[in-house]
Amino acid sequence: MKASWYKSTIELLVWIGGAILFALLLRYSVIEKVQVQGSSMLPNFEENQQLFVDKVSYRFREAKRFEVVIVDVPEEPERYIIKRVIGLPGETVQIKEGKVYINGKPLDGDIYPNEEEILDGGIAEEEIVLRQNEYFVLGDNRNRSKDSRDLGPIKKQKIVGRVALRIWPLGEVKVF
Repeated sequence: MKASWYKSTIELLVWIGGAILFALLLRYSVIEKVQVQGSSMLPNFEENQQLFVDKVSYRFREAKRFEVVIVDVPEEPERYIIKRVIGLPGETVQIKEGKVYINGKPLDGDIYPNEEEILDGGIAEEEIVLRQNEYFVLGDNRNRSKDSRDLGPIKKQKIVGRVALRIWPLGEVKVF
């Protein structure tokens, strides 16, 4: 009877250990839950909303224009920022006359929710040529966002993943 109890206990511990290992692998390599901090993505993303970030997609494909991504900023360890991809590798980005220009043409199909013009083009007042594996990201609340205008182009390896799902608040659950 003792041997049976020991065997059952060991089996249970192996299952628990396996479940913990699986959860950790999932958390650090596949999907991560993050919380929106700040107002740089208003009105599309609000303070304290909970999001699931897909950390796998960009291992198999490049980020697409207008996707919302989570970026690891070296100047702010332990904190991610949420931004929208605007400029892609190989493109030229400039902000002039309150608008974003890609390769010399006004950005077409922008999801920019506000009609107000961009007041500060930051470093993008001059043309920025994105190198391979570089992206230009902006907050949706463009006049109140710290983004590529301040930080410069974002390297692909600094993109943690793309926002895949808003899970909180429950009334605003959405798949992206």
